[in-house]
Parts: sequence; C-alpha cells; structure tokens
Amino acid sequence: MDPAAAERVRAVFGPYHQLLTESLADHSPDEIALIAGWLDRAVEPTRRYVEESC
Repeated sequence: MDPAAAERVRAVFGPYHQLLTESLADHSPDEIALIAGWLDRAVEPTRRYVEESC
C-alpha cells in the first residue's frame, strides 16, 4: 500500500480500532470468536436487507 494512503487509513480508522480494542479487552478469545462469528454471519442478511429495502 502507498505510504500516504496507509497514513490516511490510520488517521481515519486508528481511533475506531483503539475503541474496539479497549471494548474487547476484557473478553476471552472464545468470546471474541463468538462475536466475530456472529458478525460474519450477519453480513449477508444485512446486505440483502439493504439491497431490498433501501
């Protein structure tokens, strides 16, 4: 990735990443895996809903 582009990505998403890291700090790896699995499965129905309803 272009270094300037990488810096822009860090500037935009860095604070968000920090918030996520802090909010998940007290979760076990198994709990984080459960959350990640749910989010993965939620992507497709969310995409369909947006395409059909918006």
